[in-house]
Amino acid sequence: MRLTTCAVAAAALLSLPHLSATAAAQKNAAPVFAPAASLIPIDTPAVPLELERAAAPYTDHREARFQSWNPTKRSLLIRTRFGDVPGIHEVSSPLGDRHQLTFLSEPASAAKWQRKLGHYFVYMSDTSGAEQYQLYREDANTGRISRITDGTSRNMYAALSPDGHSMAWASTHRNGTDLDLWVADPEKPASAHMLAEWKGGGLQPQDWSGDGKMVVVLNYISVNDSALSLVDASTGAVTDLTQKLAAGEKVSWAKATFSRDGKSIYATSDWHSEFHRLWRIPLDGGKPVCITPKADHDIDTYAFNANGTTLAYSLNDEGISRLHLVSGATGKELATPKIPTGVVEDLEFHPITGELAMSFSTPSLPYDVYTLKPGATQLTRWTESETGGLNMGDEKPAELIHWTAKDNVRLSGFLFRPPAQYTGKRPVIIDIHGGPEGRHVLTISTTITSTTTSCARTASPSSIRTCVDRWVTARPSRCSTTA
Repeated sequence: MRLTTCAVAAAALLSLPHLSATAAAQKNAAPVFAPAASLIPIDTPAVPLELERAAAPYTDHREARFQSWNPTKRSLLIRTRFGDVPGIHEVSSPLGDRHQLTFLSEPASAAKWQRKLGHYFVYMSDTSGAEQYQLYREDANTGRISRITDGTSRNMYAALSPDGHSMAWASTHRNGTDLDLWVADPEKPASAHMLAEWKGGGLQPQDWSGDGKMVVVLNYISVNDSALSLVDASTGAVTDLTQKLAAGEKVSWAKATFSRDGKSIYATSDWHSEFHRLWRIPLDGGKPVCITPKADHDIDTYAFNANGTTLAYSLNDEGISRLHLVSGATGKELATPKIPTGVVEDLEFHPITGELAMSFSTPSLPYDVYTLKPGATQLTRWTESETGGLNMGDEKPAELIHWTAKDNVRLSGFLFRPPAQYTGKRPVIIDIHGGPEGRHVLTISTTITSTTTSCARTASPSSIRTCVDRWVTARPSRCSTTA
């Protein structure tokens, strides 16, 4: 389904004048694009290589995602692509140079500074697409890289302790299938050992208690069914936190963190609701308390500042992020600057300055890193990513629209209109996002942009279908992730 959706959108793109002209000119000429060996074209015409190159700007653009604050100075890690694969870079000032830290042939992700000390950062990387992820440590002073994990099993979800000397993660080291809980001092890989045996592949370490004695973990079963547990960092003893609350019902929990005083766990959940709200679970057996207002929208991400006086969270309001700042003491809303229509993710406060970092994207801007200083009235931009040579700023803004289904369920979506100079009836492409675990969010989409423009120039739907097979053959890897 993803491939088909992308193919229809991409085929419409090929009706753009300069692309269709390229296609006509190269129809019978060499060279042609050679699809991957794993792709078997059936009844599809040859794709001129020039056509593939001409279409590339519509699917290639750079983005920068926030990863982690340096705990000792105003500097942050980002994930962005220079060359063929994303890597980890450091940025030390707003719109400052992107200092490349990883130089790998495979993507690097999930980078986190050592908490408190900042002597190193850890990150995850794969080998040859086998999804046997390994965890690495890179020394901040020397740049030396050391592998922490075994090199053969799958290792994910690293969580670093507040004192900077321990890391928990999930690993299939024991039998190659089940994800167990492992811990180690990242500066001493030989100290790695299994702390708790787990069944299944859903274990995700979340956070450490302030004293380093407990680890809170998530056991993910499905989008509607997950649970939280506490694990003793010395003995490996596991204590249930949420199964007893569910009373046999399927409940979803996510994004668990310890409170500053270590007496509670914060986590988002759809308990008693259809949407994820933020809950505080007392560890003394007290009744959990919902600390965010009831709303028909999910909380996508949240963070507390170092002293717990401010909570920031992003609410997914029909695909548009609404940033909220709340007093940790009173629970009252704080003044929050108005941000452009788009999507906010990856919230994290700097432990010293209290500056809030985030990844932010709009329909015309790729993900970039922004920060918000305490008391500031506007965001500060730290990175400026490129859009593959396309001018996205001239596009009309997407419109949030609503309609009622046959069963009276109210639905929402985004309408992308063509440029104003194109009038009259035009073909329409409808992209239905899969569910129920997610909804389309209003981030940049060069496929949607190019499709909207090309449909406006197209007189009939038949011309959209002309190059579908050709596009699927030429851009299989990109089409698989577009819808």
